[in-house]
Amino acid sequence: MAEFDFDAARRWARFDPHKMLARRGDDELPFVTANLIGGQGLLLDTCVYIDQMQDRSPQVLDDLIAQRQVNHSIIAIQGIDAHDRCT
Repeated sequence: MAEFDFDAARRWARFDPHKMLARRGDDELPFVTANLIGGQGLLLDTCVYIDQMQDRSPQVLDDLIAQRQVNHSIIAIQGIDAHDRCT
């Protein structure tokens, strides 16, 4: 089991509510490629569920979801419910 990374947690914390978060550059983001399918569990965003329901998700995403443990967020599920009510 991985140890808790306090420094990473502090980076996510917002100590100043007036400070805007900046988008990280693409080179700092963990993009998935076909050769990196295995790994840690996933917490999916609402758009992933919607794209899958509309058969618009990329194959690499479908493969990733099929191979990894998927943790479902109640926030994402509520987002899907709200999306279904609007369509």
